[in-house]
Parts: sequence; structure tokens; C-alpha cells
Amino acid sequence: MQFDTKLAEIGALKAKLLTMPRGLYEAREAAREARGRVGEAKKRVVDVKVEIEDGKLETLLLVSAERANGSDKPRYSNEAARNAAVADALAKSSAHQERVKRLAGAEADVVNAELCAGQLDNDVKRLEDEQREWRAVVDLTVAEVTLLVHGR
Repeated sequence: MQFDTKLAEIGALKAKLLTMPRGLYEAREAAREARGRVGEAKKRVVDVKVEIEDGKLETLLLVSAERANGSDKPRYSNEAARNAAVADALAKSSAHQERVKRLAGAEADVVNAELCAGQLDNDVKRLEDEQREWRAVVDLTVAEVTLLVHGR
């Protein structure tokens, strides 16, 4: 009777172990895709930062090109005045404000993607640990059955 119980236990273990590789594969695939989304989100952050810097440079050029009262003299003769004028122009620019909002959104996307990828990586580790644990149970069960068979 104990032998039949062990055989049934082996069947249940076999069924469990046969489903594990698929689940682990799917978890690894999801984690890989999530890491790809992190990379895409980081690229969007870089792209928006480049757009912001381009806008700042363009504004600086426009401010530097301004002339005082129709003369050939620059309107902003020192760096501090130029920087203040650039900051004021950027604060009034709807395009710049939109870029800043896109940057904040892209940075939030990076954080969210990293959290998701980290969770999925943890899921993979958990499934790998679970698979090792079940493998140890199988080894123990096989050893018990072997002892039962030799004891008959």
C-alpha cells in the first residue's frame, strides 16, 4: 500500500515538474521584455533632454542676437543679463514647458519600468528557487521509492 501511495506521489510530482519549465520560460521572457522597456524609456529621457538643450541653445542664440534700440550693440551685454533673459524666455515658452513635462513623464516611465522589471526578475528567481526545491522533493521521493522497492 505504501508503495502505491509513493507511486501516486511521484505522478503528482511529475505533473508539477512538467509545468514548471513553461512557467519559468514565460517569466524569463516577461522579464527580458521589461528590461527592454527600461532601455526604451531611458532612451526617451535622453531624447527629451537633447530637445530641451537644443531649445535652450536656440533661445540663447536668439537672445544674443537681440540689439539694443536698433543699434549694433547687443541688448544684453553681460553673461548674467543674457542668462536671465534666456531663463525668462524659456519660462514663457510653451514649447519648453511641454518638453519639461515630457521629460518628467519619461523619467517617471523609467522608474515604473525599472520597478516592473525588478519585480519580474524577482519572480524569475522565485520560480528558479521553487523549481530547485521541487527537484529536491523528487530526489527524496525517488530515494524513498528505491528503498521501498529494495525492501520488498
